[in-house]
Amino acid sequence: MKWTNLLYTEWLKVRRYWAFWGILFLVLIAYPGITYLFYSGYQDIRSTNRQLEVLLKFAIGSPFAFPEAWHTLAYVASFLVFIPGVLVIMLISNEYQYRTQRQNILDGWSRPQFLWAKMLDIGALSLILTLAYTLVVLVTGWVSPDIALAGIGVKSYFIGLFALITFNQLTIAFLFGFLFKRAFLALGFFMFYYIFPENVLIQLSRWRWHTNNWYHFLPLEASDRMIPPPPYLARITNPTDYQSMMDSIPMHVGLSICYTVIIWGFCFWLLKRRDLS
Repeated sequence: MKWTNLLYTEWLKVRRYWAFWGILFLVLIAYPGITYLFYSGYQDIRSTNRQLEVLLKFAIGSPFAFPEAWHTLAYVASFLVFIPGVLVIMLISNEYQYRTQRQNILDGWSRPQFLWAKMLDIGALSLILTLAYTLVVLVTGWVSPDIALAGIGVKSYFIGLFALITFNQLTIAFLFGFLFKRAFLALGFFMFYYIFPENVLIQLSRWRWHTNNWYHFLPLEASDRMIPPPPYLARITNPTDYQSMMDSIPMHVGLSICYTVIIWGFCFWLLKRRDLS
């Protein structure tokens, strides 16, 4: 079966799924909404007085103008990736709730084709979110009073990084939905993992074990480090580490790709051994 047929079948499943479209709409308006809040706050501070504007520009530059807009808004948008993760869990949980996964296989799909279809779902959703991020950056950079179109392509590689972090973290969300099958359980465990275990380990490693290296290899942390804090934030939090964070991006890209491949490989392995219930 061609991938286009798989994608069309998935489209038929969601085209009348209004909860899915409602949450997707909220996600898509959240990107420009959050950007507008930060942008308007920044402009309000700048407009207070001329001296403050000069001081602010000296301290943090022009975070909403090209090329820094790519980095700034990728960093902000990366905090919202967990929301579309809810959509992914809803999609896979519905397959088990309504037994459509079983029906697809009985109708002639192979088990791997079922997972390939889900991967296409996540790829399509990642593409939509990446296009939304790109559009928000282009609009923000264009309306910025510090507009610098000459730098529009300088840091556009953050488009690829944002696409990868989105696909990686939606894959993690898929894993929870695939393992637990029921939306309530999957969402609970996903949100728990997203908020607590890695953050607790990171804080312990910093405060008790006095090390800050090994936790870089945890799945979500490795993914998050593909988009480090912009330079003006890094100078505030840890001024000596910004360049090392930028230099480590290729390593974290490799780790994220490895985790993504491992998760999908595990799902293919597990599906072969599961019954269809």
